[in-house]
Amino acid sequence: MALIQCHECSTQVSDHARICPKCGAPVIATIKRRQKAALIDLGVRAAFAIVVVIIVSVMFHNLTRKTLEPLKKLQPELQTTPPPVTSQPSVIVIPAPPVRPTPAEPAWVQQIKLGGISGTPDHRFAIINGKMFETGDVATVKITGQGVTIHCLEIGEASVSISIDGIDGTRLLPLTGN
Repeated sequence: MALIQCHECSTQVSDHARICPKCGAPVIATIKRRQKAALIDLGVRAAFAIVVVIIVSVMFHNLTRKTLEPLKKLQPELQTTPPPVTSQPSVIVIPAPPVRPTPAEPAWVQQIKLGGISGTPDHRFAIINGKMFETGDVATVKITGQGVTIHCLEIGEASVSISIDGIDGTRLLPLTGN
């Protein structure tokens, strides 16, 4: 048995009593009033919790959107595809120097030969007069007893573009069956 307070006179009354012994007010109404107040309190707490959840959700959504916005702007740049790889040989076109009288080319230049090309399209090697070159390499080869410095400019599928120290311009060495 629990004691409750009478809603009329505030006297402590048994919750099993039908009326308050002091003022005669019905006790059942007090119990119902307390139950109703408890339900209202529960409803207010639930509504408050729902409002808090909605506010937190909106704040999280706005924070996430602001954080992801710069990434969405970068997304088209990140999705660009690289140009397709072609199996066509690359050729560097270098403009010819101005026309001026030039000394005759030494005969030993004709002895520079491309012996072979190997590797993948992205990383090729060339053998020039027995020496291995990559694009950008500089090496000295022996021709008729003298050292000749060769610059490997570009390696294609079937030819190599070179420059030779002391000789103007570039040369395209074709791959031959020799």
